[in-house]
Amino acid sequence: MTYKQVNGLYQVPLVDFGKQLQSRGWNVGEHSAFGGNTGGHAPNSYHNYDEALDITWKNNSYGDYDPSGKVKWDDWTDQLGTRLAGAGPEILHRSKDASGHGTHVHLAAKNGILNFTEAQMQDFGLMTSGTATPARSQAKEKAQSFQSLREGTDTNTEQAAALAETPAYGEAKPFDIRDRNVSARGGFDPRYEREVLN
Repeated sequence: MTYKQVNGLYQVPLVDFGKQLQSRGWNVGEHSAFGGNTGGHAPNSYHNYDEALDITWKNNSYGDYDPSGKVKWDDWTDQLGTRLAGAGPEILHRSKDASGHGTHVHLAAKNGILNFTEAQMQDFGLMTSGTATPARSQAKEKAQSFQSLREGTDTNTEQAAALAETPAYGEAKPFDIRDRNVSARGGFDPRYEREVLN
């Protein structure tokens, strides 16, 4: 799924993120998309507006430990809260509110949208080939094409002409025939239109 970027952050719907967490073994609740709100929250809680999730690792297929079997479930849950730093207006967990959130992470999202850095996107498995904005994907493809030209790998005339008509992208420098290996062309150097003696 493609997520929009605003000010360098990826905007991810809370429900999408909850489903991604479930696919990784987390228990997600207190939201209409995940079994409903059972109540008992503050009067103006984000839960009452479907803008929050409660997340825990306890009682899932991994038992009382993380997938490695080395980290206790409550420490693993607390680590999740730390990894989510900055993603929403309220991220409460044992390290931030041990009395009310010692067993789960409370994750709120204003208007149901979380804001993730690229590192968080990768951490939570949300950064896929289709995630980047079109301009970014095109820039990456262009840079790879220019790199192929610089390395002397085969590129047909049509591909080279298409690249020449567009500006350079990313860190790729413009193609220069002098960057290519003369020996790869049978010792022929087109700059001088003569054979180079080795």
